[in-house]
Amino acid sequence: MRKNINKIIAIAIGISVMSANSLPVFASETGQATASVSTSSQSVQKNILTVQQAVDAAIANSDKLKLKTKEIQKYRDEIKVQRKINDAKKDVAGDLDHDAKKVIDFPYDKLNITADQTEQEQNFMKDQIKNDITSQYNDIVSTEVAIDKAKKNIEIQTTKLNNLKLKNQLGLTIDTDVTSTQLQIQTLKDTVTAKENTLKDKKDYFQVLTNLNLDNYTFDHSLDYKTFRIDGTIDKYVSDKLDEYFKYNEKMFNLAKDNVGNVKSASDYDADVDDQIHDFKEPNKSSYSDITTTAAVKIKNADGTTTSGEVINNISAESQWKSAESTYESDLSNYSGYLDLKYSVDSSRVTIDESKKTLTNAIKGLYSQVLDLENQIAQVQENIKLTNKQLEFAKLQYDLGLTTKSDYDNTVLKAQDLDTNLRTLINNYNILKDKIQEPWLVAGSSNQ
Repeated sequence: MRKNINKIIAIAIGISVMSANSLPVFASETGQATASVSTSSQSVQKNILTVQQAVDAAIANSDKLKLKTKEIQKYRDEIKVQRKINDAKKDVAGDLDHDAKKVIDFPYDKLNITADQTEQEQNFMKDQIKNDITSQYNDIVSTEVAIDKAKKNIEIQTTKLNNLKLKNQLGLTIDTDVTSTQLQIQTLKDTVTAKENTLKDKKDYFQVLTNLNLDNYTFDHSLDYKTFRIDGTIDKYVSDKLDEYFKYNEKMFNLAKDNVGNVKSASDYDADVDDQIHDFKEPNKSSYSDITTTAAVKIKNADGTTTSGEVINNISAESQWKSAESTYESDLSNYSGYLDLKYSVDSSRVTIDESKKTLTNAIKGLYSQVLDLENQIAQVQENIKLTNKQLEFAKLQYDLGLTTKSDYDNTVLKAQDLDTNLRTLINNYNILKDKIQEPWLVAGSSNQ
């Protein structure tokens, strides 16, 4: 019996004894290990699947990324077509001033920015896949650890049950104590079964995302924990990150803003709307009258001679007025489009600025949470150090017969709880850290 207890305690110490430079943590995309833990669920016969391998596989397997590549190529092809369209328009228009040429160039310039922005979106999608896969990977590891913990608890409770049965036979305990422990063990077994089913579902979905046969792999139960600090002021850091994120939004805004100015200049629009409407001069129907025009023509005869003639063209007042009215309506419609264009530029400016404000506040909040989590992690580390000493002392006391098996069990379970708590804290820490370093993850999650 004492050998079994010592074996359980040795396992617990192997999992839970750690220093500030050796912590039980989850998986990370980096290869610099500052913390490591192994559990019995990892098989030496299988290759360890790292997070980076899983991320690479998921990226290669993503249909959305493949479609985004086609979208980028579509824009590149449209750029070539638009260049030819622009050249043709300029040839037809003849001599144009700078502003008029820029108005023609606008669709071409917009396509170039759109293509570059779509490439940026593709990179952001890869970051999102990395974030999602890492979270799911760690969730799988967390479930495996929980199963291991429950199984170890079953071992402890089974030992307790055997002791209770022996005491019951000697009349030192009552039947309900035995029954209560049996029910507790059954509950733990049911928990293990439920978690194993959940683990299978999670791995099945993970396998779909990565297109990897997980039967050939075991998951790494270690994770780097590296504290994160912003160099300089947080305002400068956030500003630089948002400049990167909104780079092409700003380019598109500046292009649209310049286009509004070019349209205004090329169309010679007045600053005042009423003045401009007046300049269009609505046609007065009563001011038109029928007119007849003649034009001399030379008609070539079959024998090669020519005959002088005259073409008479009758233009009614009604048709003249309708033509002028059509031109007037077209001018008003174009001007209305200009006003819409102008407003859309103002609206996009507000949208960009408000998005920056929202993300700035979110990132600052995340950084505060990161600092708070560091304190929590440090506190758990101290608790772990204390628990390790308690484990060693409890083992010594048990070896000397100065304490009971129940005391051992409570100390072991406490160590396991701290291990789980530390894993959760570090996982949350790394999630927040990634969002601070890649704020488009914050923006992406808010749009889902």
